[in-house]
Amino acid sequence: DVALSLLDELASQHAGLAAAAPAVRPGIETEREARHADMTRRLDALQPGTLASDLEALASVDGAPPAGEQRRRLRRRVRRRARRLEEAIGAAGALCDLDRLHLVRIAAKKLRYALELVLELAGIGTRRLTRRLKEGQDLLGRLHDLQVLGACARRARAEQPSDREGAAAVD
Repeated sequence: DVALSLLDELASQHAGLAAAAPAVRPGIETEREARHADMTRRLDALQPGTLASDLEALASVDGAPPAGEQRRRLRRRVRRRARRLEEAIGAAGALCDLDRLHLVRIAAKKLRYALELVLELAGIGTRRLTRRLKEGQDLLGRLHDLQVLGACARRARAEQPSDREGAAAVD
């Protein structure tokens, strides 16, 4: 869905891409259908009744840790997530390795979620930092979406006959 939306967005903004979009769209739609079928199969295997009973059992557990222990756990989690983000950024390096940048995005997301818990459970102001992490996530997400769309375009181009093959077919 994201790739189709991005394809439409870019095609509307760039005339050269508008001409290429019809050749790229079928491959994206085929992959989308395959992923949808896989997702449906996996969702069917989840056994919603078991999931619901597991969630109910978890909600009924008494004896939450004391507030001091919760804060220590949150502090450890935030430190661990911050360290993992720092490591992911270091591993991404100076060159644009999109797979490594995607790992940076995931680490930033996990740190942001931990900081949102800090705000919610401990009342410590983390909004500015979570907003900055979200902005970075959004930028890295856009890069990833463009990478996916680029791969779709390369596959579509590889499947197209070359000019020489097309000319021979017309003769």
